[in-house]
Amino acid sequence: MYLELKEIATSLSRRLSLMGCSFRPLNWILIPLLQEEGLSFMCMEVIWMSGRLHFDLLLVLCAMAEDRHSAAVGTSVDVDGRRVIEYLTPCLEAYIKGFKAGFDSGIEQVDVTFMKSDGGLCPVDNFQGFVSILSGPAGGVVGYSQTSVMIAEREGLPPPQVVGFDMGGTSTDVSRVEGDSYQFVQETELDGVFIQATQLDIDTVAAGGGSVLHVYGGNMDVGPASVGSSPGPVCYGRGGLELAVTDANYLLGRILPEYFPFPLDMEATKTQFERIVSEINAGRDESGGGMGIFEAAHGFLSIANTRMAGAVKKVTEAKGFDVSQHVLSVFGGAGPQHACAIAKQLGMTQVFINRFGSILSAYGLGLADEKEEVQEICKVDYEFTPTTFAEIQERLAHLSVESARPLLARGFSEERVARNLFVELRYEGTDTTLPISVTSYDEVKSKFELEYEREFGFVMNDTAIIADTLRVIALGKSPHIAPSTISPSSTPPIPSTTTSTSFLMPNGRSTFVETNVYLLSDLLAGDVVVGPAMVIDPAYFLTIVIDPDCQGTVSELGHLHLTVPLLKPSSDSSNSSLPSATPSSADAVGEVVSEALIGPGDIIERSLYIHRFMNIAEQMGVALQRTSKSVNIKERLDFSCALFNHEGGLVANAPHLPVHLGAMQHAVKWQIQHLGTSWKKGEVLLSNHPASGGSHLPDFTVITPVYLETVPDVPPQVEGKVVDTSRPIFYLASRAHHADIGGITPGSMPPMSK
Repeated sequence: MYLELKEIATSLSRRLSLMGCSFRPLNWILIPLLQEEGLSFMCMEVIWMSGRLHFDLLLVLCAMAEDRHSAAVGTSVDVDGRRVIEYLTPCLEAYIKGFKAGFDSGIEQVDVTFMKSDGGLCPVDNFQGFVSILSGPAGGVVGYSQTSVMIAEREGLPPPQVVGFDMGGTSTDVSRVEGDSYQFVQETELDGVFIQATQLDIDTVAAGGGSVLHVYGGNMDVGPASVGSSPGPVCYGRGGLELAVTDANYLLGRILPEYFPFPLDMEATKTQFERIVSEINAGRDESGGGMGIFEAAHGFLSIANTRMAGAVKKVTEAKGFDVSQHVLSVFGGAGPQHACAIAKQLGMTQVFINRFGSILSAYGLGLADEKEEVQEICKVDYEFTPTTFAEIQERLAHLSVESARPLLARGFSEERVARNLFVELRYEGTDTTLPISVTSYDEVKSKFELEYEREFGFVMNDTAIIADTLRVIALGKSPHIAPSTISPSSTPPIPSTTTSTSFLMPNGRSTFVETNVYLLSDLLAGDVVVGPAMVIDPAYFLTIVIDPDCQGTVSELGHLHLTVPLLKPSSDSSNSSLPSATPSSADAVGEVVSEALIGPGDIIERSLYIHRFMNIAEQMGVALQRTSKSVNIKERLDFSCALFNHEGGLVANAPHLPVHLGAMQHAVKWQIQHLGTSWKKGEVLLSNHPASGGSHLPDFTVITPVYLETVPDVPPQVEGKVVDTSRPIFYLASRAHHADIGGITPGSMPPMSK
């Protein structure tokens, strides 16, 4: 149906003058002619090039389209400044119609609300395509944030900073909140489609329980492809031949078949791991012995954890927040199996697992408030000053009334309606805005500068601050049922059974150890579960893996609080405190993994560092684009970022412009050789000479050396060797194209280029 619609897609044009006079009237005749051919229109999109100037005409045009042709209408610019992908709306309308058909006529008297991507509820009749994109993950964000607020209020503490970690079958969604203060974005890219609408700031990485394990270019990797639900992972026994993260967890004893909803196939899993291990060992130096299937499984899990930890850094460290000062709230079907490993990698010592962790996105629906948002775009280059702030306050007062009107009409009392007022500010010439809650002028200006410096590391003191958008969010507070508590414990918890689970120890060795298994329903408030252990809730298919050096405490609300130690390098290869065990005979593993240290240069370690270095280069690009004033950088994306070793050799480059990346290594090496020891600490180079590794004159390269941080009276060492801190340990470089002088367009890529 959609393919046919796209194949006959047509357009109607209308042209207005700057003052709104019609040069070319809109001709509606074409649509009835097509309808006479038996065609119907499910959706229309109005692309309004000057929407800021003629909002009233835009709204009239949309209303005419809806009245005449009963089609879902979306606009590229509407009163909220959002691009609406309305082809989703007919699908949602069909779903909602079927949903209502399952009830008797009384459903019309019931308030039915749906979750939106911004974490708020809206009436079913107002639910549209553009607000539904991230509605599922948004429910999880509301679930863990509201739970953290409830716990803090019960304990008389301020709400903590929390990172949400939602790991499902195909991907992992990561977000950050502080109490019930959410982080929002106004534009996101999803599968190549840019969506301009208010959404919770959720970063998604293609690493989940179904992510494919594979070897590519001599390196191990996980995802982004997924095995899907059918045939699913190999261990499902449905004929799947591609290994997934779930298979690695099952092989290592982290999934117990007796608590799984259907039988699992260990023999098929082992067979496929032996196949992929033979592929790994075929290109590996055998002098140190070949890799085993358990070592490979741990390696793949470590790579998946690294990718997911990188997503956590994007919502914390990349925005100036110290990730170690956050609580890691882990949920989703697969998340609690990776909780301890992710926390260790990020230096986080507190992990929170909700007792409804596997259904937290649904649980969050019951904790969410109804939400209405209105916004107003400011005048072009509307400078933020004490004078304009008075005008801003006046407009926000008007928007505050408008935002609450729909909630009051739906029966909310004035006391149950809360309003949050924001002004989005940016530096003149840049496109990146930061939403700042409105108090006084001095406080707003100070908060903007502090947040900008925290996220980007500097402020532009000589640049005007521009007010871009005014926004008011009205919340219709929903009544919440008080959470139930569980009985206190008087004796240590008794495991339901024991199993054998393989863990990667702090010293790098992997081994199977005897592991206690507890049922969540048997645990009482105050119970302490010491790792290695597993906590399982068969009712919700929740499996929590607690590493040997971690422990969990059950709260009075039935949640599990894990304490994770900070990683410390150790040369001790013994694990005398851990009871050794053979893999469970029920799982038919049939052998004990040999303790094998993952040493330097190993394929696993190399694969891990590839992901870590690539993440650095990609974040360099994000920061450069968001802080840039140049159209060539912030819009045309004519730039590249890369990481180089101490000799100038390319280590990792982000997927930017290939023409830059081939030459940047030569530019860095040339400067190192040319300047030698005269390149002083604290100096950053700017180069564009074609003979010195430049591509052409308009491409400028900024080369930044990075030095090892030192501690007073402590000789700096790397792997036991003293390091000369006067020389860089690696280099960062960014190359971008400046605006050409005398060209027919800014930059070097006019649309008529051949």
